[in-house]
Amino acid sequence: MRKALLSKLKEALLSVMPVSVIVLLIAGTPLVDLTGRELWVFGLSSLFLIIGIGLFNLGADMAMTPMGQHMGEGLTKSKRVWILLSVCLMRKNMS
Repeated sequence: MRKALLSKLKEALLSVMPVSVIVLLIAGTPLVDLTGRELWVFGLSSLFLIIGIGLFNLGADMAMTPMGQHMGEGLTKSKRVWILLSVCLMRKNMS
């Protein structure tokens, strides 16, 4: 589980870092006048965002993915073609 958490944190870091770098680059220009405290709060908030996204994704993978797999297996084993077709058509309309 530790390896999965580190993987999710790495994914979150790669997602948040580009935006954080852009904000920090803009903060270094005369366009925006941010105080040291504001930059510190921004950095801390970015860190909490990375941790939150990582934990959320780990929880989703651990809880929702197995549940969806179990439901999918149950639908295919039920041999009720109309249920499978309605789920497939509903999914197609959502995309």
